[in-house]
Amino acid sequence: NTSNYNTALGARSLFENTTGDSNTAIGAFSADANTTGSQNTSVGSQSLGQNQTGIRNTALGADSLYANTEGDFNTAVGNAALGSATSPNYNTAVGHASLLNNNGAANTAIGVSAGENNINGERNIFIGYQAGQNETGSDKLYIDVTGTATPLIHGDFATNTLTVNGTLNVSTGATGSFVAGGKTVTVTNGIITSII
Repeated sequence: NTSNYNTALGARSLFENTTGDSNTAIGAFSADANTTGSQNTSVGSQSLGQNQTGIRNTALGADSLYANTEGDFNTAVGNAALGSATSPNYNTAVGHASLLNNNGAANTAIGVSAGENNINGERNIFIGYQAGQNETGSDKLYIDVTGTATPLIHGDFATNTLTVNGTLNVSTGATGSFVAGGKTVTVTNGIITSII
């Protein structure tokens, strides 16, 4: 072992490390398979457990980023957050099983099971309990507290489309019209009454 500046606390934490530098592994089997990955932080049993070459990952919670072998720059907070993903990059997952299976890049999921079944999607934002749980695409926005396919707020960044599945109150007492995206939007007493 020729590595430097590592901290390991727990049975088999950083056990396989050879040249990976500046890692912190706390918990049984935390970063157990890491060989050359550097600047990773794993706290919790089996967090970053299969990581070998991934760099600059942060895994907080049992099994968080567990299956990651080569993904870089991920942040996973919560039990099994990004837990089954093998090569994700630049993702942020906060909540149990959030982005559980995602191998894509640049996703943000906040909430238990948010984006859980998205496998290769990229640039998604899922906010709320089970928000976007079954969304398989990229460039989507889900804000809701269920796994519904029609969330309270849904967006598509690729087409610059935002859908509100409910009533949108603009401001108490606001009345008037404005043009947005070539459409005339009329607001009466803070409620959008027409889009033509």
